[in-house]
Amino acid sequence: MAASDIPVEVQAFLRDHIHSYEQLEAAVLFHREPARWWTEETLAGTLRIGHEAAAEALAALGGAGIVERGDATDAPAQYRAGRAWAPSVAKLAELYETQRLDVIRLMNENAMHRVRTNAMRAFADAFIFRKGGKHG
Repeated sequence: MAASDIPVEVQAFLRDHIHSYEQLEAAVLFHREPARWWTEETLAGTLRIGHEAAAEALAALGGAGIVERGDATDAPAQYRAGRAWAPSVAKLAELYETQRLDVIRLMNENAMHRVRTNAMRAFADAFIFRKGGKHG
């Protein structure tokens, strides 16, 4: 299976919601242990990542609707993908076990696309004259 053979819904999920390997590992871990409540500390220890990376992964997955957290920034989180994302997360977890290289390849492609898009935007913005600036 090549990265292009990954189902479209999983490709979209990765493109739109998973932007780091820490987020990927955390999403798969949450899927595998859906009843467990995770803190930043337990996630960092289990994945062997820094606390900042764990906090960023929890925030991103919470924003994507994959996990649910309390209101406090250090509140524990639990898997809550729901009907919208549960099938994509389940398929992603399966592919990550069986076709890890293809998933990583697709994540690299997505990252390069984001870098190119941001560079093009920055270049285009350099030519925009704003009212009230140096040039009036």
